[in-house]
Amino acid sequence: MPVKRSASEESSDLNTNTSVTPSPSKKPKTSPKSPKSKYTEDEERRFLETINRIVKNSLWQEAKSDPILSKRGANGMQAHWLALYKKLSKGI
Repeated sequence: MPVKRSASEESSDLNTNTSVTPSPSKKPKTSPKSPKSKYTEDEERRFLETINRIVKNSLWQEAKSDPILSKRGANGMQAHWLALYKKLSKGI
């Protein structure tokens, strides 16, 4: 354990000018290496088409195993997805 200072040492320490080191600055919120950019219309369209392909190929098997969604028919779920897909596609 460090030795405690006496009262006379404390008073002499108060008169000396101690420099305070500033805390290191925080990192910038965004990296300069990867600037953010909006998706182009072509990228948005391709993104939706990719999701649509994934949904059509594999999501139906997953939906059948869900206890709530299994009550819906495959045709009804497919129609619901197509309506949602069209709604999402209109925004592009």
